Amino acid sequence: MKDFIYSAPTKVYFGKDKELEVGKIIKEYNPTKVMIHFGGSSAKKSGLLDKVIRVLDEEDIKHVEFGGVQPNPELSLVREGIDLCQKD
Repeated sequence: MKDFIYSAPTKVYFGKDKELEVGKIIKEYNPTKVMIHFGGSSAKKSGLLDKVIRVLDEEDIKHVEFGGVQPNPELSLVREGIDLCQKD
């Protein structure tokens, strides 16, 4: 095996109304498009999905929605998400 370094830094933001900052946070990375990947209906019913979409729109960040989070997804679901992101 060849030597290598794998780095996967992750930031997790906690606190009241932090979802309202997602647009500004993501904007720092100069995205061309983001995928909002969520599970079932609770993100919609709670209004969280609408809030996230609104703040992304306010920052002019292009986005796609992809529901159906699954633990250990099949490769076909991963490819479906990739295809969705690659469409204009």
